[in-house]
Amino acid sequence: MIRETAVSLFEERGYDVVKVEEIAAAAGVSHMTVFRHFPTKSALVFYDEYDVRMLDLLRERPVTTTIPAMVLGVYRDMIGVWLGSGDELTHAQMRVVRANPVLQGAIWAETTKFQAAAVEVIAERFGEQVDRQAMQVLFAAMTAMMMVILLQWAAEDGAADIDAMIRQAVAVLHEIPS
Repeated sequence: MIRETAVSLFEERGYDVVKVEEIAAAAGVSHMTVFRHFPTKSALVFYDEYDVRMLDLLRERPVTTTIPAMVLGVYRDMIGVWLGSGDELTHAQMRVVRANPVLQGAIWAETTKFQAAAVEVIAERFGEQVDRQAMQVLFAAMTAMMMVILLQWAAEDGAADIDAMIRQAVAVLHEIPS
């Protein structure tokens, strides 16, 4: 309820304008309750359960191909789950991020936490012979690619074909000479 209220206010009036006290009042709670659940104002935008679900998918996905192909499959699966859920809150979060350049930069800091956890999951699954730096690069590249796609998708009000955008982005990455 608090996050939904915050994101709604951010969309209506802008992230920079809305104060935590206003969110608390609109949600019918104290500002301390807001901070008990969300340690920062940006956490109201960035927190979701999808990172945990993606880590679970990384742990569970059968290994039938290369690690990069497996990781791309997990990202595709997660976007499918997200789009299939009809989760308007997540769509609204992306619109708020798209409208605010500061949040666009801050989201990278948030995604690095996921990336570090994902590298650990891969190391657990494949053993210590995994090149951690290569995995960090892989997750950073995939995350950046997906962020560009999702922000563009949000700019087009969800009308863009995300799967086609992913195929196009992967094709561009394949063109990079080694």
